[in-house]
Amino acid sequence: MSRVALSTWVSELESGARPKGGIKDGIGEIPSLGAEHLADDGGFNFSKDKRIPRDFFKSMTKGRIRRNDILIVKDGATTGKVSFVGDDFPYEEAAVNEHVFIVRVADKKADPKFVFRYLQTPQGQSEIMSDFRGATVGGIGRTFVDKVTLPKVLVDEQRRIAAILDKADAIRRKREQALTLADDFLRSVFQ
Repeated sequence: MSRVALSTWVSELESGARPKGGIKDGIGEIPSLGAEHLADDGGFNFSKDKRIPRDFFKSMTKGRIRRNDILIVKDGATTGKVSFVGDDFPYEEAAVNEHVFIVRVADKKADPKFVFRYLQTPQGQSEIMSDFRGATVGGIGRTFVDKVTLPKVLVDEQRRIAAILDKADAIRRKREQALTLADDFLRSVFQ
């Protein structure tokens, strides 16, 4: 099967910013996502709420989150972690800080969910990390999109594959919830 560089499917690749002086607790209306907000399972963890002022958000030309965006941590200990902004994303307006890339794919060329699912795989993670450089606080640069190659599949087939993987992921999550409930039940029985 032939492969294609992610860069040929990317329509936009950008990162965000924070206001001068950083983000202060309790100030701001718009969520600002960093590496700590991307969860291992491709979702999000909003337990550490960070927000930027609306005026700053309006002045941003890059880094505004949209539906179907793929977010990738670009530096630090969790470099390469990916999350997908789906219909269940809880915010109408949100941004990323300078430690996260937003990857947007041209929907006529590729399905964003398919690309996201590929980037989650060990192969995708390995290809992302092949761009890793630096020692103390290393990271990836914009050229990672040239190093990641995906199977060249028609968009309709990509959507079908992504839908199957979504169903499998939903089953996995329900299984984890059932195991947690069973553990809780057993503990309560013994108490």
